[in-house]
Amino acid sequence: MLQNDPAYDSATFPTLDDIKAHEGVDWYEGGSFLGPGPDSDASSDFSEHYYNPRTGEGMSPSSVRQDCQALTNALFSGDLEGARIPVR
Repeated sequence: MLQNDPAYDSATFPTLDDIKAHEGVDWYEGGSFLGPGPDSDASSDFSEHYYNPRTGEGMSPSSVRQDCQALTNALFSGDLEGARIPVR
């Protein structure tokens, strides 16, 4: 479906295998999450995963903005390695 978008450029967009290589976590007894995904322990703050518009709590809007800007910059520069979402 993405390939049908006129803005899609297969020369600069990461492959599905590249995307899959940087997602997901494994749960370990005791509650640890390890793996390349954003939910891995120490990969991101929990507050980056939610936002409550009534209270203003959570950082997901700013987190998404930051990640989209990094992806956009990487794609325009042709830096596929830079297109990976940075670990925070």
